[in-house]
Amino acid sequence: MAATRNARRKTQQVWADFVRSYGQVDVALRDIPTHHHVQFLEIFGKKYRTGEISKSGRPVRARTVEVALSDVAALFTDMDAPDPRYRDGRILPSLKKWLIAMHKEDPASTSVLPCSLIIIEHLFQMDLRGVDIHARDIIVIAFFYLNRPGEVIKTSSSDPGRSSPFTVADVAFALPAGRSLCGTTGTLKLQDLNDAMGRCTQSTLTYTDQKNCIRGEKVTHLASGDPHLCPTRALERRVQHILDNGGTFATPLYKYYPPDQRRRRNKAKGSDVNTTQVTNLLRRSAKEVQDRTGIPPKKISARSLRPGGATALLCSNVRPDNIALVGRWRSDAMLRYLRANTTPVTQGFAQKMLANGSFTYNGTAAVPGGIPEEEFPGIPDQVRHLAVRNLFDPTDDASDDEEEPDLTPPPPPRQR
Repeated sequence: MAATRNARRKTQQVWADFVRSYGQVDVALRDIPTHHHVQFLEIFGKKYRTGEISKSGRPVRARTVEVALSDVAALFTDMDAPDPRYRDGRILPSLKKWLIAMHKEDPASTSVLPCSLIIIEHLFQMDLRGVDIHARDIIVIAFFYLNRPGEVIKTSSSDPGRSSPFTVADVAFALPAGRSLCGTTGTLKLQDLNDAMGRCTQSTLTYTDQKNCIRGEKVTHLASGDPHLCPTRALERRVQHILDNGGTFATPLYKYYPPDQRRRRNKAKGSDVNTTQVTNLLRRSAKEVQDRTGIPPKKISARSLRPGGATALLCSNVRPDNIALVGRWRSDAMLRYLRANTTPVTQGFAQKMLANGSFTYNGTAAVPGGIPEEEFPGIPDQVRHLAVRNLFDPTDDASDDEEEPDLTPPPPPRQR
């Protein structure tokens, strides 16, 4: 959480500079009457929103202002002063009204739609070459394991949702006789994997430094039974390709080796499958099957794979809290106390996703020209009848990109 702490300290410095612009004012406003504190917060928030004092120097959305106010409140409580946002354990009415009005001013969300398995299945019917062949397997892995792009795809350094990539060392396979091939322990060898290709019964990813994970927890999928749409088969192909071309246990899963590079002496360097390549490939497929899915290609990107896998589980009637646990959504505080060593939890998940992942939005076909983007439904036809559809939104990844604002009533200040 070092990055979050640093971001919080920077925001608190912006607040300190803002307060001192009014003279020799204490940063916790202890020399200012309490009923004036909310006015300082609102003026600070308005200037932060317009970009006048924001860390980026650009206008920001309402939620970013809430996070900034949360950082300011932490400064107060660290100094044994009460949280200025609350009075008698309740958020100040004027501040709450202002925050609500600010949210209403924000433009509509531009979140992507979940990727239907129909789009991924069509990739295996297309004539793909070069990097697209490797991107296809990465797409399968990300869909079934509910991965963020940065975990299995090379992202840009400016991507706010980037995460640490999985490497060969994080992968393990199980064989029918109970034998395991594991990168972490060094028992995953190329010849053993070559002999086991197509026969591994399950595959596991071990989380080491990815977002919202507990170090060392594992997510395991049984083989789905499909030669293409299977997380185990896709991981077999990825790891075999990497090790066969000079890669090591430290090589990220998004690395691939073009034929021209294999003939060079530095063949182990390889190239990366990046988010642009994955997005372009998905959109090409989405365009060709749009009449079946009802999903506009422009609403699909590399970020659609994680919610796509979660939506497939929703269509399978899997409990939302289990989906949030496996996908590491921070939608419920209790999930941080649960462990995702999920061989029991994910028993049969890959098969369920294969059977129910071909969801559609065909209800939009009745609207000439399609539904406008800002009104496009986020829930596919197959889950409209489920009682759980309002309990979990797989497209809501806001918590992946920035710290959740703390709007819970603060504890009483410590007694000196």
